[in-house]
Amino acid sequence: MMKHLCILCLCALLPVSAAVYADGEKSTFGGSIELFTGVFYGSMNEYVFEKGKDHELSRLEWEEHFVPYLDLRGEFDFWNFFACLSLITSIPVKSGNMRDYDYMLSDSEKPSHFSQHDAMFDKHLEVYPEIGWGLDVGRWFLGASAGVLYRNRKWSAAGGYTQYPLMMGEYWSEDLPKQEQAGVIIVYEESLWAPVLTLYADFSLNERFTLGAAGSWYPYLNVKTIDTHILRQTRFHDEMKGGWGVLAEIDLTYHPITSDIVDFRLGFGYEGLFPKRGISSSGALGRDTWLGVDSEIESQMKSNLFWVHLGVIIYPAKLFNLKS
Repeated sequence: MMKHLCILCLCALLPVSAAVYADGEKSTFGGSIELFTGVFYGSMNEYVFEKGKDHELSRLEWEEHFVPYLDLRGEFDFWNFFACLSLITSIPVKSGNMRDYDYMLSDSEKPSHFSQHDAMFDKHLEVYPEIGWGLDVGRWFLGASAGVLYRNRKWSAAGGYTQYPLMMGEYWSEDLPKQEQAGVIIVYEESLWAPVLTLYADFSLNERFTLGAAGSWYPYLNVKTIDTHILRQTRFHDEMKGGWGVLAEIDLTYHPITSDIVDFRLGFGYEGLFPKRGISSSGALGRDTWLGVDSEIESQMKSNLFWVHLGVIIYPAKLFNLKS
């Protein structure tokens, strides 16, 4: 499906994202098509708390290490306004480990149970449309935009081992015997909606290089997750509304001497997501019914993600020698 969306986006943007020039000066309309490839590196933690308290009952740590992705972007400019659409999809890979800690005894800082499994990063699908306004001021370009982010991510944990106390009431220790596991143990899927406000600043270092920076704020997060535990034959559905997120990105764009049809860009970025605690319900695996909201617990997730990407920016008007 993502492949079809990317092709459709590309075809739709080709005729309208043309940066038109007349007598060497930029005209009313402009735009570009951008294709990036890069890697994500970070982690996502899911938590279960005793309601109204800081007592952790459970924590799952999902690693997202060196996950390759593709990012297709299209931009259309009209006077000082612009509209952009970004589509991101990842390539499924083993992304590290998943560690599962349970705190079922009185000391909330000592785990009672522990397990570790191979983390498979199955999916990162992202759609981000935005509209904004920008202004050239000398060697600077300054802009601001507003958009809506949709993202769906999915992990699965397989193999690995569990370490459970031999006696009731004992705490976990690294010396406990490991019980080897096989097959898929846990599947975790997350969907996110968020409004996004962004500020942009680009500075032309010289004719060949431009340094850019962007900062985004997510003033509200709507996160829904489904956590499927195969061994327990149980699914958990969590919903978190509220909280915030931030994004920061810097990039360096190279304008080749031999061509004005394409530019090349290297970028680095960080994103942090911090939703409020939410509600949790559970149900038996294989059934469509849920047991209702558990009034004694609260759920939460936190995500920290870094990335680096390299890409090409194409200006269709120059490619096809369009004139205004």
